[in-house]
Amino acid sequence: MKIKNIIYILGLLFVLKSNAQTVSLPPESLENMLCKKWEVDYVLMGNTKVGRGPGVGQMEYEFFKNGTYIWKQDSDQLKGSWEYNKQEKLIKVLSRQRSNASIVSLTADEFIMIMTLPPGTSPNMGDMKIVFKAKK
Repeated sequence: MKIKNIIYILGLLFVLKSNAQTVSLPPESLENMLCKKWEVDYVLMGNTKVGRGPGVGQMEYEFFKNGTYIWKQDSDQLKGSWEYNKQEKLIKVLSRQRSNASIVSLTADEFIMIMTLPPGTSPNMGDMKIVFKAKK
């Protein structure tokens, strides 16, 4: 099962960088919109939507008003933190005190996350652009 997840994630890595988008909300509105459970809806690869493949577990985030989150996929779980950067107009998602993801667009029903790959990753891979929907 983990091999399928790895293959799915590697497939997502061929995504182009997003156009400039911003999150411009008052802190209370931002928390009310963000702090709930979210699941992957699709990934954008250029202008092509890529859905989750068969047998690949659903990736979920749950954000909390205290600036923390829980990421889950199948039986894997990771805790981290998030912070709103008002000057850059985005939400940084931190894991192990490092930011490798940013939420660049947020509505009540959807957010777009850009995941930046670490240095040394294959030069053919760009950043991932993942669209999440509110979990019902």
